[in-house]
Amino acid sequence: LLLLAALLHDTGKAQTRTVSDDGRVHFHDHEKISRSMAVSIGERLRLSRDEIARLATIVGHHMRPHWLADCPPLSARAAYRFWRDTGAAGVDICLLGMADYLATVGPALDHDAWLFYVETQQQLLNRYFLAYDTAVAPAPLLTGRSLMREFGLAPGPEIGAILEGLREAQAAGEVSTPEQALDWVRHFLDRAAQN
Repeated sequence: LLLLAALLHDTGKAQTRTVSDDGRVHFHDHEKISRSMAVSIGERLRLSRDEIARLATIVGHHMRPHWLADCPPLSARAAYRFWRDTGAAGVDICLLGMADYLATVGPALDHDAWLFYVETQQQLLNRYFLAYDTAVAPAPLLTGRSLMREFGLAPGPEIGAILEGLREAQAAGEVSTPEQALDWVRHFLDRAAQN
């Protein structure tokens, strides 16, 4: 699947090619078109639903390693969001990102820029392989039931949004105990009430 994703990850470039006034060529959102094309090809190849989903994830998110390396330093929140959105396919995305980087710059490779890019990928991969339980998928400190009971909230999407925000705060190291989690939720609800 990784090799197929590597073959298909830029298929949307032809449809998204634009040239700016200064003559620079752009391929804005090509990853979205490429993702759609990869799904269609995966279906024609009779891949399983899981295989198509993984292929779509790899192709659809293949630009994220580049964007993360372009905005240093890599924050805990950005890394958490990367893994939240990509799951295990994020490992393949990091590998594809490095191959794509090398293919893009070719013989004009700047050694220092390459090392910086690789270090960014290493930080992402270290979080996945060495700190999964804290940086990628921290154990919940509160449940939806406890939020409803403690704050008088009704069941609904707001509960999910609060729990996701809390989980991101945990991954960022801002919250580590149930008491801190309750304080975080109080502040979250106060901010929401003010807006």
